[in-house]
Amino acid sequence: MSSKRQKQVANLIQSTIAEVFQRDCTHMFENAIIGPNYVKLSPDLKIANVYVSIFNGTEDTLTQIQESSKKLRYMLAQRLKNNLRSIPELRFFMDDLSEYSDNINKIINELDIPPSEDE
Repeated sequence: MSSKRQKQVANLIQSTIAEVFQRDCTHMFENAIIGPNYVKLSPDLKIANVYVSIFNGTEDTLTQIQESSKKLRYMLAQRLKNNLRSIPELRFFMDDLSEYSDNINKIINELDIPPSEDE
């Protein structure tokens, strides 16, 4: 369970990293649109797992993001230096929530449910 402080810092990191991707990093990732969906922080606030969705990107875009995590952390630190004492280490993961929900919707739509007798 996340503490109130973890949630506050996670929301701050999510909004700031979204701004970094949108304004500063479009050239770094071949004009891919990258959106952080959510951020999970460790209890000691030292590690931030950032789950992203990538649009118009290649298969290697996530790898490029992971390799650029130190540069992204530096950019994040420049924006948050007055808000946080230490900037957490960033770890990036692909968010597969949309694929999962599409799969569930597909399964539901394929169900053959007969109408009830009351109708």
